[in-house]
Amino acid sequence: MRDVSDRWIETSQVGGELLAKLVCHPPPAADSDPFELTLASASVEQEGGTGPKWRASIDVKPEVGQDTWGLVSWPGSWFSLEIGWRYGANDKEMITYGEYVHSDDPSHNLRDRISLSLTDRWADLDRADYDTTYKPSGGTRVSRVQEAVRTALSNQQPISVRLDDDGGSIAGDGEWEKRTQLISDLSKDGGFIAYFDYDGVFVIEDEPSMGSPIHVFTDGDDADIIDLTKGGRFTQFYNRVSVYPENPDKLDFTPQAVTIDEPSHPLDPSNNRGVLSVYKYSSPTISSTSSARFRAGRLLRRVMRQKLEREVKSFNLAHIEPGDTVKIAVQATQTEEKEVSEWGVVKTSFDLMTGDSSLTLTSSHEPNLAESEA
Repeated sequence: MRDVSDRWIETSQVGGELLAKLVCHPPPAADSDPFELTLASASVEQEGGTGPKWRASIDVKPEVGQDTWGLVSWPGSWFSLEIGWRYGANDKEMITYGEYVHSDDPSHNLRDRISLSLTDRWADLDRADYDTTYKPSGGTRVSRVQEAVRTALSNQQPISVRLDDDGGSIAGDGEWEKRTQLISDLSKDGGFIAYFDYDGVFVIEDEPSMGSPIHVFTDGDDADIIDLTKGGRFTQFYNRVSVYPENPDKLDFTPQAVTIDEPSHPLDPSNNRGVLSVYKYSSPTISSTSSARFRAGRLLRRVMRQKLEREVKSFNLAHIEPGDTVKIAVQATQTEEKEVSEWGVVKTSFDLMTGDSSLTLTSSHEPNLAESEA
């Protein structure tokens, strides 16, 4: 959860005056100082994966006497966003809500609205292909991720490493053409996530795990559930992970498989008439059987949550992030029993103008695992 005050939380529950500020930072060649844009509409999404990814769809109004279109449409322009609450005269609380670059060309329609499609600097990394096929030198996975980021975005790019164990040294003979794929592969093999934070810092940290709920959704006296949807993409569940070497001639470890071993769990093979739904992971850098076994267990807990199981619509939840744990507490009805359950947040959507919020949630049930040779 974002670091906000108790006052912020209280205001988000009862409502107040929502503030939003978008600043355009033109490139040096534009010969223009940063300037604040006038918002017409704005929504922001964060979605987990290798780490939370920021995306924003924003409409702004051009200012009279200013080449607003020319400045915001420049490919080198970047944008900083803040949101907050006004508590009274000269009394407000603001938090940064992402640093963005263009993910697609902006558009300008006849009604004088400029539509911006923005994303975090992962888009810059994605454009920064290697000149030739790249083979990392020796070292830890974390150090090679930092190298990939800074050689693309300059040494001025801030990086924060927030883990103790980086998954060990690189092994094998892998080669990459895209920095983003290298970073994704090293993160998967090392069991960590890498992403751009809300203030533009590139973060390397442990994969999120379930913790104490930071918010309780209810349909009772203090209801904040506007809508609650059950169900999801049933075809994308897994109950087994198999980790094997991408290049067995270079990486010679025994393929490792981990399967759910808990009869009461809905994805246990015994509940699926023995069907094993396997997520196959070809590792480009793991070189030991023990590392492969560890990675298989961590991956299974992660990929089994690709099935979206709840979506809750509420309000004023800008402080909740992917990786947080929340609780759902709904009353009994004529057709369903009372439900009190915990869920992990995998995606958030927030409207900066209205405060409308939507969270995609996934089960918090941690399975028991059984190991077997693939």
